[in-house]
Amino acid sequence: MYTDDHLHAFVQRVYIPLPELAARAHMFKVHLGDTPNALTQADFEALAAHTDGFSGSDVNVVVKDVLMEPVRKTQEATHFRCVFCCTANYWHPWQYAYGVCLQVCM
Repeated sequence: MYTDDHLHAFVQRVYIPLPELAARAHMFKVHLGDTPNALTQADFEALAAHTDGFSGSDVNVVVKDVLMEPVRKTQEATHFRCVFCCTANYWHPWQYAYGVCLQVCM
């Protein structure tokens, strides 16, 4: 008779195909979540077309990497420039010491 130990020897593999174009476009939308953006449906479709062969996990990694880019830019910046936007002033990372900017390190 077979025991549970014997049954674990028979590993079953399930093939899950890579997502198609429409599914990848939807994944980009889902992984962006509530993050403000100006992307249109055509932009999502173009992203999906450029990521042929990507899995859902790959799309997730791409989106998280892109969302972290402003943080990396801020960490690497050596100068910041004061920018007036709407009703408040914001400090924007600035690469070079030309114009009116402040040299600081994070």
